[in-house]
Amino acid sequence: RSAYPSYRHIMHRSQRIEAHLALLRLQTLQERHFADHHAYASQLRADGRGDSLPIAAITENGHYDLSMRVDADGQAYVAIARARQSGRQAGDSWCQQFSIDTVGTRRSATATGPWRAEPGSGCWG
Repeated sequence: RSAYPSYRHIMHRSQRIEAHLALLRLQTLQERHFADHHAYASQLRADGRGDSLPIAAITENGHYDLSMRVDADGQAYVAIARARQSGRQAGDSWCQQFSIDTVGTRRSATATGPWRAEPGSGCWG
């Protein structure tokens, strides 16, 4: 019985990798898009049509939702992975959200914030 909280912590920590990998992939796709179009893509679409990246708005195993905020001029973005409230990671209260921006700054947050710079909180580690 006392091992359960430790097991949950280990599972949450290991599943955070899904968010990390999705954000790093998104970052790579954004840089390719910028090289081709001189602006960052404004949408995520699995089919990659229009001004979008060919990536679904949910991570591979369904633990995180992905979104982006892109400046109006297309010259900067912030990509965000949020734990799905109906999924296993909903219980990972300290590391509910992850972000990466145009210059590679990594941050994390609880469900309600505030955002914390990484390294530091241990969510990206």
